[in-house]
Amino acid sequence: MLQSGMLAIGAYLVIHQEVTGGTITASVIDRVLVRIELAIAHWKGSFGRGDV
Repeated sequence: MLQSGMLAIGAYLVIHQEVTGGTITASVIDRVLVRIELAIAHWKGSFGRGDV
């Protein structure tokens, strides 16, 4: 819900030419990279405990 709200605010700012569309693209890419980093951290953690 929060991410959708932030994206809506970004879209509003782009429409009113306060920021560029690249700002929204960078924000989305950042969110994706954070999720990938978390997945890798959890994956590495499972090897560290000897679960696999």
